[in-house]
Amino acid sequence: MLAGDGQKGDLETAVSHTQAAGLPSQLLSPDELAVLDPRMVLDGVAAASFTPGAGYADPALTTQAFAGAARRLGVEIRQGTKVVRLLRDGEKVVGVETAVSTLHAPIVIIAAGSWSGNLLRTARLDLPLQPVRHPVVCLRRPPEFGTPHHSLLDLTGGIYARPETGDLTLLGSVDANVGYDPIQANDTGGYVHESYILWALTQLTQRYPSLETSQLLPGWTGVMTITPNWQPIIGGWPDAPGLFCAVGFSGQGFQISPAVGKLLAELVTGSRDAASQLAPFAPTRFATATQHPQHTGENHSLLR
Repeated sequence: MLAGDGQKGDLETAVSHTQAAGLPSQLLSPDELAVLDPRMVLDGVAAASFTPGAGYADPALTTQAFAGAARRLGVEIRQGTKVVRLLRDGEKVVGVETAVSTLHAPIVIIAAGSWSGNLLRTARLDLPLQPVRHPVVCLRRPPEFGTPHHSLLDLTGGIYARPETGDLTLLGSVDANVGYDPIQANDTGGYVHESYILWALTQLTQRYPSLETSQLLPGWTGVMTITPNWQPIIGGWPDAPGLFCAVGFSGQGFQISPAVGKLLAELVTGSRDAASQLAPFAPTRFATATQHPQHTGENHSLLR
């Protein structure tokens, strides 16, 4: 992770927290970073962090591994079954209605990605969840580049880049103003536009000039959901007992999913420690006293 002068203090704090958690993260000076990867141009870099044991995982295989573990614990997974609304009995959430049946449950957890906001509104709850489309650029590195570069998060240029099998590099934006176009939840189509590709390549080749001769391959777009402060919403509502959510991960959900699953399970089963750890992410941090009228003529509180 590369930081400029204005970001150096935050990076130092992040490394300190990471080390306190027992992970072997290091703070590097530009001179030390030049030794680690001499191919990198370090203009504008004031400090860097390096975590030798970090990596990445295949999302499809990881999902199947989670699903397989859940089935072994007795979970029934109903693929292709659309949930159309949440069911409430008074204030309590008591289950869901699907396209084919009604399922009653004492606990309902919403973890529906970009569709979470629509589902919550069926229970008269609203959260500031904005689905966005994010494009990914794909390159094949030239043979003369040599060994794969490290996974990179360049805060000075606003990009991430990581190597992939087959001499590929996957590249995208971490700049909130670039590559995060608001969409509707079902608007899953999209293109990687030339202007975005050019912007991303410019940022990357300023760091790695030897990647200028890379082969551009077809990229893709995906959908994620962001919140106003780009932090997830995890927890339940005092005025909607039985309902919990894990939504709005703003592009961070995959990498922290094991911890989220563990803490949310503990929260549901009454752990005070989990409640304390998840308190900064509670849905109620967006609450207002706004009233939301129903078709019955009643007024209900609306979370924002």
